[in-house]
Amino acid sequence: MRKLTYDYKDIFFAPRFALSGKKIRVAFGGLLAGYAGYLLLAYLNQWMQGQSPGETWNDYSIFPYFDLEEGGLWGGLLAIALFAWLGFCYLTSSFVSAKLNFEELHGNPFFSARDAVGYLFEHKRKLYLPPFFIFLFSLLVLVMLAVPVLLGKIPGLGELGLSIFFLFPLMIFAGVLVFVWVVLTVGIFFGPTIAAVEPGDTFEVVFNLFNSIWRQPWRFAGYNGIGLGLAKLASLALAYFFLLSVGLFDFLASAVVGYRWDYLLETALGYFRPDAPVVIFATSLFSWGDAVIHLPVSEGAPELDRIGQFSSLLLGLWFFVLLLFSLAYGLSVVFATQVLAYLAVRKKEGADLLSVSPLGAEAVPVVEPQ
Repeated sequence: MRKLTYDYKDIFFAPRFALSGKKIRVAFGGLLAGYAGYLLLAYLNQWMQGQSPGETWNDYSIFPYFDLEEGGLWGGLLAIALFAWLGFCYLTSSFVSAKLNFEELHGNPFFSARDAVGYLFEHKRKLYLPPFFIFLFSLLVLVMLAVPVLLGKIPGLGELGLSIFFLFPLMIFAGVLVFVWVVLTVGIFFGPTIAAVEPGDTFEVVFNLFNSIWRQPWRFAGYNGIGLGLAKLASLALAYFFLLSVGLFDFLASAVVGYRWDYLLETALGYFRPDAPVVIFATSLFSWGDAVIHLPVSEGAPELDRIGQFSSLLLGLWFFVLLLFSLAYGLSVVFATQVLAYLAVRKKEGADLLSVSPLGAEAVPVVEPQ
């Protein structure tokens, strides 16, 4: 295991550190579970707009479109369910991956994903309660800000009161609310790492989240920014490797099987929509730029019989699995970056979380910065 330097150099180790079968499988499982929930809810979303599942399949196939602006009340509830499910999948996979990374850095490479899931069940409150508590705190601050604003509707006195108390305390409340929302947003993405690494309870997870953002914001953001860039490059590299492998297999299969394979491949490629957001993200360096990896596009093929149609669908699903695996590697790099970045931030505060043996880890106190 590479010796950590507890600075930005550790982040460049993340792609190699994340290149592990069990870590990529954890990220892949989270992506697959999130996609399954999205697929179901997106088809329900289209059905609520009067489009049958068959019509949705003909229009979108495996990349259905979820319209957030349609459906009224029920559509809004469906959108909330979608975001809740995606958040649950991310929090869970991030926590499990963070625990795997931390144990490996702790000198325990045989710690399995099943062990990490068991740890998750024992400490699930540390994972799911901090975002909930931060959200409740943001609601409290919002009420403290909204009440005097509502009193401003009083004719005469209301406008005068808002003018007098604008700088203090109204702007103080507004600034605190913005900061809490930033912490809540960061906590959703970074909280699982703290929950998996820190030995304390829910309060200590929240405390260290606020403390890391407040005390070392530039180091906190900079390390993770580098990691995101490396994750994107790693995902593109794996996707390009898969593309070369598929191209080699296509050359061999086309030479041996002939036109039947060509028809099968053309039909399978028809299930991929080049304008689907996940395809654009997986093949482009930036979502607003041109594709770096040019996927083959279906040019149309003769009608296949039922066995051929099923085979092409199965082949298209295998292509989609390869797409998810390339994204899973990038996500695994993100998870590894978060652990390495947090250990570096805590080291700067005087707490070396790797210096304590796993047996005594539960006794590590929260170290406040000097």
